[in-house]
Amino acid sequence: MMKKLIAFLLMILMISLSACGETKAPVSTAKETPRPVQTEVPETEAPVTETEKPPFDISFSSDEIKDSFVSPDGSGKTIFEYSCTFPVAEIPGYEDTEAAINAMFSSLEEDFYLGRNTGSGYSKQSMEEMATDAVSVYGDAFEPFYMRRNAEVLYANENIISFSVSDDLYQGPESRLTGMYYQVYDIEEMKILRFTDLGDDLLEEVAAWYSVGDDVMRVIDADNDWYLDGEGIVITGFDVPVTLPYIEVEGAIKDRYLPY
Repeated sequence: MMKKLIAFLLMILMISLSACGETKAPVSTAKETPRPVQTEVPETEAPVTETEKPPFDISFSSDEIKDSFVSPDGSGKTIFEYSCTFPVAEIPGYEDTEAAINAMFSSLEEDFYLGRNTGSGYSKQSMEEMATDAVSVYGDAFEPFYMRRNAEVLYANENIISFSVSDDLYQGPESRLTGMYYQVYDIEEMKILRFTDLGDDLLEEVAAWYSVGDDVMRVIDADNDWYLDGEGIVITGFDVPVTLPYIEVEGAIKDRYLPY
């Protein structure tokens, strides 16, 4: 009995010693550092910059429309000739402006074809009819009738285009009509300028400069006997064309029509 008791006590002692020998893992007291939260940065598009316009560089070529009318009597003889030459503008990078200018120049041909602004009222059709009647009267002595118009640019910058229009209508040796007029086209306003468009008091200033009445200048304006160039206002309605330098009318003429 004693031996069993001693053996039991030894077993308890060994269990106690075994329990005392176990070590627990150390517990960390340090606080966990939170991970930084990554926020998505929205992508930004590169700023859109407006395409810069190229320099305003205007140049001109010409176009010609021609036609002829043969006698209806079967002879094959040309009894009427028609031609109209007009400018064609080219402005790289300014397509809308270019189109507006060329539409204006094209209208010169249409007006001539229909008999507008010729001073005679004669159209291409009416000239063909008169030529048909005349060939039967003059016979072999008949010379072909003709209508000829030539428009030519005299001066241009980024604001204006000045051009001349010359007409020649031949209706036989006893009837020939010729004439020339001038026009100034405002590129921005897309219209033909009158003298008074240049400045409210300009007409009176020019009349005083040349010692003529205001009524004289109004007739010159109405007859399109003036234009602008790089030097000044060119008046063609006097006996001899004269140029009034811009410096003489500064303040009376709008700045946008000055070439400097």
